Parts: sequence; C-alpha cells; structure tokens
Amino acid sequence: MEVTKLDILRNQEAHNFIEPVKKINEGHHVSRFLVSQAYRDIMVFVLQLNRAMYPCVRRDENNSNQIIQSWDIGSPIVVLSDTVRQLKGLIDELNSITDEVPPDPGPRRFGNVSFRKWYETVEARLPGLLNDHLPQTALSTGKGEGSELSAKAELRSYMLGALGSPSRLDYESDETPIEGSLVNAPDPADVTKITAVSRERTKNMYFSAIGFIYDVKKGPFWEHSPMLYDISGIRAGWAKINKGMIKMYVAEVLSKFPVVQHFYFGSLFSWDKDPDAVPQPETVHTSNQPAKPQPKSSAASDNAPQQGVPKLPSIIQPMATSSSFVGTTAPWAKQSSVTSPMAAFPSQADQRSISQTPRLPAVSDSRTAASERTRGQALVDMPPPSRPP
Repeated sequence: MEVTKLDILRNQEAHNFIEPVKKINEGHHVSRFLVSQAYRDIMVFVLQLNRAMYPCVRRDENNSNQIIQSWDIGSPIVVLSDTVRQLKGLIDELNSITDEVPPDPGPRRFGNVSFRKWYETVEARLPGLLNDHLPQTALSTGKGEGSELSAKAELRSYMLGALGSPSRLDYESDETPIEGSLVNAPDPADVTKITAVSRERTKNMYFSAIGFIYDVKKGPFWEHSPMLYDISGIRAGWAKINKGMIKMYVAEVLSKFPVVQHFYFGSLFSWDKDPDAVPQPETVHTSNQPAKPQPKSSAASDNAPQQGVPKLPSIIQPMATSSSFVGTTAPWAKQSSVTSPMAAFPSQADQRSISQTPRLPAVSDSRTAASERTRGQALVDMPPPSRPP
C-alpha cells in the first residue's frame, strides 16, 4: 500500500526560515488550522508511523511459506539509522536531566513544580543538545535570501514548545500507539489484567504505554482510564481499534482549541493553507469552540450574520454527530448529551435500546449501517472485559 510521505528539505536548497508565532487565538481559528499545511504534515507523519508499525510479511529460506515478521521492543536485531540513533540520544539526555532535577515530593494538584526547573535547565542547554544530537547537515541548511534565521533557530522554538508550558505546568506523557494485529496478538481486553500487561509490555508498544499508566496511576482501570477501558471491550479486533484511535486523535486533540491554541507556526510547521484540502461539513468538534467576547458597538451588531468557517480537510473524515449518546461504560458513568469520543470506533451492530437493568450501560457507536437509516449513532450493548480482582 502506497503511503503519502512528507516532503524533504534538501540541505543544498535555500530556505527562508522564520521565527514561529502563535496563530490560534480564538475558537474559529481551529477550523483554519484544519486546512493548513501544518495539519496536513502532522497527519501524514502520524500515518507514516502507523504504517511502519504493521507487521512485515516475508518468505522463509526456501521461499515456500510466508512468515509474519515482528520485533520486540528494544530488539537488538533492529538496525537504527544514524538520524534515529541521534534522536534517541537526545531523548536519553533529556531523561537524564530528570535525574538532576527530581520531581518534587510535596502535594500537588495540577502538576509537579519541579517541571519548571527542568524546563529552564533544558532551555539553557538546548543549543548544545541540538548540536550534539541533530545532523549538522540539517542544522546548517542554507538560509534563503533575506532570511536572518537558521534551521537551528526555528527548530529550537518547536523543541521547546513540544516540552510543554512551565507557567501552566502543562506537560503530557500518555502516548498509546497501536500496532498491527498478529495471529497471537493479545486480546484488547487484556489491558485490564495487570499480569497480562506485565507480560506484554516488553513486546507490544500499546501494552507498554498501558503499563506506564499502571505505573503512575492507582485504583481500578475503569476509573482512572475510562476511555481505554471502553476501547478494551471492542471485539472487532486491533484493526478497528487502530482506525478509531486515529479518528479520535483528530477529533479530541487536533480539533480542540485548548490543545492547538499552544501551537506555533513557522516555515517548517506552516500556517499556509493546504491547496489540496477538501472542504468537509462542519462537525460538533469544530463548531463548539470558545470565542473571545466582542464589545457591542450597536444594536445592529447583535443581528449581524456570523462569518463562515473553513471546513475540515479530507485526510481524515470527521466523526458523525448525534443529539445524544451513551458515553463510557465505566460503572460510575451516566448518559450525556454531547458527542462521544467513542464514536470514532464504528460498528455494524443494529441500533438497540438501552436496558434499564442495573448492569453496565452500552457503548455508543457512530457508523450508519444502511442508506435508509438516518445518520446517527448505534447504541451497542458491549459487556465489559474482566478486570483484575
């Protein structure tokens, strides 16, 4: 299967680097971001990584039988390129700075205050870190005519932005990649079993991420990770989970103003409009965005029509919306009237009513099953997976 790839900036080509700036200041700017070249490049990169995770099919020594090739995490037979080794070294050094600035042991509500000192330490050392761990051919890419910045200057801004915000103590560490399904792949429901997670986390990146959640969070899995708990009950297999997770990433991360408002845009991460972006119908994720209050200048302004907003690009189809749905199947959950993130995981099941018996509620779904059916979400009874005692 052919996969679209990112354009490569050749080091012999002149390029006008610019200082990255903030562009997303109000809710309606999110729709503009979703048709930008930056959004396109993010999704192309995500899909490239996703495709690279698929197991490899090869022939045996006699060229008679097909063998599914997979690799354990950290396998010594996996050969890394020089660039990947350098980037791995950069991440390892960032981790080592954590040893110099250990987490504060005191009580905290929103984040560990030691993150501020860690961030300041990284910021002070960043020029040397980039010199030591990025290819010099990339850092020395020629400046374009009239440009006063180098590639290193623009990359520095993106690097710091990726670390989080020291003022808000805003840093994110939960990542849950999805791998292709193998014949002997673990069951999705096994994420609720600590013993299974411990067994699989050294071999499977998804279970490795789940294992990290168990390391830092306490209590029942359905309580501290309700969305992952819901995903663990999907019976159609890893392929459907993989597709749903990508759709959810678009809807719950890249389409949310509180997240993307912190993005900065330059020449490499461009705010320019993607000429190939195809307009898509507005969804609940793009319409329900915060807006800056505007002073009323006259009574006529109250009745002024609102400006239209750009539509979603077609690289990832938006999720269907509905007037109501049943959210997480976690035992504490109640019905809600907003769009479910679980709508990203479609099902072929018929629409059913929800039983009023005191069992776990059903999980919502968003795929229309037939052309005569109105657009909405099928409510699918999905028994919860077994949980550890």
